[in-house]
Amino acid sequence: MAIVMLAIAPSHAFGQTVYSTGTQGCCDILDPHYTLVAAPPGVTLGNVYSTPLACGCCGCWVNPLPDSSWIDPTGTADWGAPVGNYTYRQTFTLDRTSGAVLTGEFSSDNPSCVTLNGGPAQCTLGGEFSYLQYTPFQFTTGFQVGTNTLDFVVYNDGDPTGLEVAVDVDKKLYSFGHGPDGAGPEAGLISDAAGNLYGTTVNGGAYNGGTVFALTPREGGGWTEKKLRNFGHGTDGINPNASLLFDAAGNLYGTTYAGGSYGLGTVFKLTPNTDGTWPEKVLHSFGNGPDGKNPFAGLIWDPAGNLYGTTANGGGYDFGTVFELMPNGSGGWREKVLRNFGNATDGQTPYGSLVMDAAGNLYGTTWAGGVYGYGTVFELSPHANGNWSEKRLRHFGHDLDGRNPSASLIWDAAGNLYGTTSSGGGHGGGTVFALMPLGDGRWSEEQVHDFNSGGKDGNNPRGSLIWDAAGNLYGTTYGGGTHGYGTVFKLSPQDGGGSTESVVYSFNNDGTDGAKPCAGLIWDASGNLYSTTSSGGAYGGGMVFEITP
Repeated sequence: MAIVMLAIAPSHAFGQTVYSTGTQGCCDILDPHYTLVAAPPGVTLGNVYSTPLACGCCGCWVNPLPDSSWIDPTGTADWGAPVGNYTYRQTFTLDRTSGAVLTGEFSSDNPSCVTLNGGPAQCTLGGEFSYLQYTPFQFTTGFQVGTNTLDFVVYNDGDPTGLEVAVDVDKKLYSFGHGPDGAGPEAGLISDAAGNLYGTTVNGGAYNGGTVFALTPREGGGWTEKKLRNFGHGTDGINPNASLLFDAAGNLYGTTYAGGSYGLGTVFKLTPNTDGTWPEKVLHSFGNGPDGKNPFAGLIWDPAGNLYGTTANGGGYDFGTVFELMPNGSGGWREKVLRNFGNATDGQTPYGSLVMDAAGNLYGTTWAGGVYGYGTVFELSPHANGNWSEKRLRHFGHDLDGRNPSASLIWDAAGNLYGTTSSGGGHGGGTVFALMPLGDGRWSEEQVHDFNSGGKDGNNPRGSLIWDAAGNLYGTTYGGGTHGYGTVFKLSPQDGGGSTESVVYSFNNDGTDGAKPCAGLIWDASGNLYSTTSSGGAYGGGMVFEITP
């Protein structure tokens, strides 16, 4: 018996797709992408077929990863394969090789090796019992323009033989946690017109108070990181949990959960200089008197240039606030608390950012509070006298409803709101929900997806959602998936209503891959997805990743 698993992550869409095995399904179905090119005498070369799992004295083949199946020369897992080497081959084409990277992991019941274009082989660890672990590998050289050959040579000692290949569309752009680097990114990314990525890490940096970083793509492939800010020195902010915000001049704005003049968080601004430095200015320090405390979320603009955000704590009832920061015309900023959460059945502890509609109303979520104690969706409406009134659109936690929303909301073109809850639902793993205005001031809720706290589905979504042009929703889950370290998922609408979920990627935390993404995703112009994981990567401090279609 022998198994091989592969994960491939080309750094760009260079040419022909590299395929998983068994993409047509299981079982005994022809695999159109792989060919058996060498085998012991008596074995028919050529076609290979999907096959069920085989079991032997010491266990069964591992369950295949999403969107792949096992293959072997006959499509029957109990086939007594002759002793010897079996070479499974896939070919793919490249129109250029600069920056090409091919990474993965594989495993086999006896020693086996993978080669690219007949170059140096990378072989399994563990000898006869290699099937008990995955062996990572990476090709950064050996590519050629035109046809490339990827061979898996599997030694069989007389039992069934098989192969599984799972295409890994995740690309690791940067791993945090090495030396004085940042660590623990929990927020999503933003990009500028040049394709540079910007984000924050909660910890690490020169003073261990977190960082603001930029990733710049290099000519020929790869990315270069630069720390724009090291937090935690003097009365500076500490622990930025949230994503950043640009203004029209290219300045960056964000929040820190702690630090500042009162130790309870800040709003800051970073300004780019021609010499490459980004000096910081603290616009507001939280915690003075009945002010909010501990901003966990990022900021948004209104058309007049005012900033809006939330604090997780503080305010009149100590369960958080919604605040506004207004420029005072002389370089400073004035803060106004628009809402104090926590009174009676009000929501409590807003962790997510706000969204604004065309009329200037603000919408957001609270993690707790409400009628059932498991969070709310709220609307804040401005009045001519400068006051704001709150309306609760949804109280979470009733029956099989979702619980504890921690992410911001998004709109669809029809004016409906979509979001996630980190727990609850029919299977306990959290939900994706939609809120639809009824036209009379009320909103109806639809449960778009229930995450399963067991199995290969993701669970515990903490980040916001994102649309593609076809109306599909994408997001991340903090846990679950094939390896238990979180997923990237896709929800596709179905004719007649409802949606179908597919797991786009399962994080592995194998020493190179990330783990536990907290943040939502962003697109680039080529249709690639980017975000962060809060842990994992080469140094255990989290990573920035790219998902390529």
